[in-house]
Amino acid sequence: HPKSSDVAFGADFSIDFKEAEAALRDFAYPVIVLPSSMATSKAALHLLETANTSSPLSQRVIIQNDTPAEALRGFINAGSVFRVLPSFTDSKFELTIREALEEHSLLQQNSKLFQLVNEQNDRLKRLTTDLEERVEARKKTIEEAREKLLSTNDRVEALHRALVAIHRAGSVVEME
Repeated sequence: HPKSSDVAFGADFSIDFKEAEAALRDFAYPVIVLPSSMATSKAALHLLETANTSSPLSQRVIIQNDTPAEALRGFINAGSVFRVLPSFTDSKFELTIREALEEHSLLQQNSKLFQLVNEQNDRLKRLTTDLEERVEARKKTIEEAREKLLSTNDRVEALHRALVAIHRAGSVVEME
């Protein structure tokens, strides 16, 4: 920013693109304002690509100055450009920065929500697997109990028939 003292919100300022690139590697900025001109468009594009890898959620505002349309197309194709402004003195500059901060915050919240949903899905899958294993174990136990019950019923019926036969017998030989 040409007049960094005019900026009402906290910001870091870099003198050149190399210093800005080093700062991007050290800190994930929520909003990056990138001045570009015909002479600096290649360096600005390189910085934008660095920002894509170091802080993918950051919002990028391009200050157009005299940047050719083809270079602007390259910026937009290279990564998440939030807005393009004609200059730092644009009346919507501060509003744009605040909107970009809100967008970054929203993206962070969405990312955390997505992570939470994935964690809950993983937990649900584990619980479902555990429940299925328990159902299978219970089914196996019930099947074993059923087989024992049927075997016991067969024995009781055989014993009952033997007792009835003994009761009906008229002699010891018939009982045997």
